[in-house]
Amino acid sequence: MVGPMNSKARTGIRIVVLAGLVAGLAATAGSAVRGWSMGGWSDASRQWVVCQYVRARINPYELAQRLLRDTFGPATGPDRVRLKERRIYSVSSAHWTADTPGLLPGHPPPEATYPPSTLSMLMATIGFLPERWLLPVFTSANLAVLAVLLWQLGGWLRRETGVSRWPALAATAALVLLWPPVQQVIRTGQTGVLSLLCAWLAVQRHDRRPVTAGLWFLAAMIKPSMALLYLLIPLVKGQWKPIWTALAGGVALTVLPAFWLGEWPWTLLSQWMDLCRYVLQGAYTIQEVLNAAGWENTWAGTGAVLAIWGLPGSGAGSTGGRIGSPCLPCSVLPIWPGRITSGTISSCWRFP
Repeated sequence: MVGPMNSKARTGIRIVVLAGLVAGLAATAGSAVRGWSMGGWSDASRQWVVCQYVRARINPYELAQRLLRDTFGPATGPDRVRLKERRIYSVSSAHWTADTPGLLPGHPPPEATYPPSTLSMLMATIGFLPERWLLPVFTSANLAVLAVLLWQLGGWLRRETGVSRWPALAATAALVLLWPPVQQVIRTGQTGVLSLLCAWLAVQRHDRRPVTAGLWFLAAMIKPSMALLYLLIPLVKGQWKPIWTALAGGVALTVLPAFWLGEWPWTLLSQWMDLCRYVLQGAYTIQEVLNAAGWENTWAGTGAVLAIWGLPGSGAGSTGGRIGSPCLPCSVLPIWPGRITSGTISSCWRFP
């Protein structure tokens, strides 16, 4: 009875995986179609607009910060805006008209919520694309990156479980494509898949090729709210070369837009961090709890965020730093597509 029962179980698993794969591919096709036509609702479109401000040598961070401050008041201090009372999801939530000083004609306010280093990457990839090509090119590139990520994860599953290549790839694709945030990334033109792939490649190489791993970590910083978490892996192992490589690259990428805009690099960073205080709303993160408690942009909120960030490091430290690639798919769950990282950085940079 054991043999037939195992055969039936294997057949059932194959049917479930096949059904999940078909459903995932169908969902991805639908997300891609929407991604090609999202227009101003796409994050790629919003960041393309930011790039146009930079091309015109208009500081998008100063402009966005000024609009938010003039509309909602200060982000810190006793008279700060309370995010549980004012839902601020974007810079466009501020009051503005086509005649607002500083706005680029024909464009909305810049959603400059990514750091200057990310802005350098965006300028080099999408900043000079014609607007009509932006979403088709970006969505197609996102699908290609997703395919590479699935291949990488499928290979890891095959090595860990001993399952043959194609069943492992099919199971991986079914699980990943049915994960709602993946569809959101494709549909809304996010860079989360690219960041995760770069972080994965960095983690795979941080022991053997630390400089290459550092460059992959740097590329993963195109989505800082995801990438910073994975830098804990070399950190708890005391492997500094990947971290210093990523840091040096990040400094260079921060200097480039600062030089072009005629600002000091630390001025751009300060302006970015200040405007991030206004847009700490975000699904799937503990930041919503802090906002509801009225702890955002306060010492209490800063302490809570630092304590949360300390948990992965303390857990890895208790195991002698044995932390690696298997934690990647799981550790991304609480933060994608949240904004807790920008809140962490802005809180630690300048206390209320």
